[in-house]
Amino acid sequence: MAEASAPSSALVSKENPGEGILVDSRGGRPIGDTNTSAVFVTDLPKNFIGGDEALHFALGELFGQFGKIKKIELYMEEGILETQNFKGEALVVYHKTKKTGTRDAGDPVWDACTDMDGKWRLLGKRGW
Repeated sequence: MAEASAPSSALVSKENPGEGILVDSRGGRPIGDTNTSAVFVTDLPKNFIGGDEALHFALGELFGQFGKIKKIELYMEEGILETQNFKGEALVVYHKTKKTGTRDAGDPVWDACTDMDGKWRLLGKRGW
């Protein structure tokens, strides 16, 4: 019978990835870092109607309600020939505020993650 190991204090452990402090949900949940004012979003639609520009606009509209956005970056991967395909991941970076890093109401990352965690949100508008 194998012995149970003590919980690790590392952020991520190669031997036991679920034991670390950081959790990768892979469920379409926003992952926020309040110190850098960034929110990483996974499982976005890869075939968004209107293309990457429309998805960029829809993310700006959705996350813009929590604070002033500095940039939105859509992650791409190499496609056929010289094209790039959207990976379904994006990074939303907010401008720094007085509340940045406080993990309190008023911090745009904190507000975005607590408001959208575990909830379905409709991106875009009808007829795009």
